[in-house]
Amino acid sequence: MNWQDLSTLYLQWPWMLLLLALVPVFWWLYLKRLRQRLVRQALHFSYAAVVEQVKTAPPVWKRLLFPGTVSVMMTVLIVALSRPTIVTQMPVNSADIMLVLDISLSMMASDIQPDRLTAAKQAAIEFVESLPPDARIGLEFFAGSTYVVTPPIPQHQEVVGYLRALNQKDLKPRTEIGSALQAALQVLSPPGRLRAGPPKHRRAPGQKDPGSGNCATQ
Repeated sequence: MNWQDLSTLYLQWPWMLLLLALVPVFWWLYLKRLRQRLVRQALHFSYAAVVEQVKTAPPVWKRLLFPGTVSVMMTVLIVALSRPTIVTQMPVNSADIMLVLDISLSMMASDIQPDRLTAAKQAAIEFVESLPPDARIGLEFFAGSTYVVTPPIPQHQEVVGYLRALNQKDLKPRTEIGSALQAALQVLSPPGRLRAGPPKHRRAPGQKDPGSGNCATQ
């Protein structure tokens, strides 16, 4: 936050500032009580005794320390009750990401060594493992149909497990890129995420199916 952000300052409950009127009321009551005490002393003691007591009285700043402190505390509390708010932009490290991977039969091609599927898996795993801890990553496979394996989750290693479990036996015919991108955007769009259905590939050993089978496969 910088000084320019103060231009966006506003009070959510500005009517609470009306309570600031209590501060001068407090001072009026304090001074009134102080005057009454001096009058009582003048009535009960001789003039010489009163003058002597005035001479031995503490300095003015010490006598005003208590009411001054109370006034400052009241002012700060009342301003806080008005809920001052500043609108500013702050950097956010978290993000929701959908990783979309082609599992069509064309991934068996060996124009990329050792083959497209292995190269894509390795690149995807390296990408997931390089993400910051605050990032949430989801996984989607597509061929002729779309398979949302998991919506964005913070458990990166779970996504890596699904990627490692993928092999050439899971490849399917046809390629529907448009449907795959539409499904990924639907998962990322509010208010809710599209829950994943049973994936059409083998899971990593010991891993559970995300969504417990309650979700649909597109």
